[in-house]
Amino acid sequence: MTHQNVQLGSVLPMQTKQPKLYNVTLSSGTISLLAPDSESAAWMALELSRERNDKLIDVRQADEW
Repeated sequence: MTHQNVQLGSVLPMQTKQPKLYNVTLSSGTISLLAPDSESAAWMALELSRERNDKLIDVRQADEW
């Protein structure tokens, strides 16, 4: 598995909230991305999986307790 960091800034609307780090698990590996909330992270992860023709497995906030 590989680990990559991805920031999809063009996908995010202008937000006043600090973005949070999310870990996206695809069948090919794990990717980290920044998103304002969990719903946005999920949609971004789905778009990323479709662009890569990869299976989306999980989306979790990094360091979530």
